[in-house]
Amino acid sequence: MSVKIILGSQSSNRKAVLEKAGYEFEVISADIDEKAIRLEDPLDLTLAIANAKADVLLPKIVDTSAILITADTVIVCDNQVLEKPVDEEEARKFFEKYAVYPIQVITAVTVTNTETRQRKTAVDVVEIKFKPFSGDEVDLLIKENRVLNFAGGFTVLDPLVKEHIALIRGEEDSSAGLPMRIVEDFIKCLT
Repeated sequence: MSVKIILGSQSSNRKAVLEKAGYEFEVISADIDEKAIRLEDPLDLTLAIANAKADVLLPKIVDTSAILITADTVIVCDNQVLEKPVDEEEARKFFEKYAVYPIQVITAVTVTNTETRQRKTAVDVVEIKFKPFSGDEVDLLIKENRVLNFAGGFTVLDPLVKEHIALIRGEEDSSAGLPMRIVEDFIKCLT
């Protein structure tokens, strides 16, 4: 059964993960103020944002039967939630912490059938330990604008970041912002 897929995200990582999994899809952006949603627990926070994106997009999808996928990702390091760095200085501080503390990549995903409005949600957690980044490597990531658009200032899909992964517990696609094992299970359940 062929079903239309809509990715409710402008994330280049999420697009890459969905493409790698072999899906054809349309992209629309929710354009919500994620900073307006504040919850202490990072699992609750990511799930609230993923659901808010779906809530904003559903009224825009009319006369179309599709599966809508929305998601949100944060990094937890040293018991602090790290979202997209606000500037280069904050990105440098993130990378300094990564040399000392392991991180958790927390990704929530919401998959919704636009016709029935039935929705499935889940949160996936991936643990990563990095080898230290040199100052020159961080400078390169910043210079090439490879840090400010990602939660925690990095993407595991970046070759320079990937070579610094000492240990990963969980799926790479989840740490890139879209846990495909969960997404595919939800698509099957909702179609």
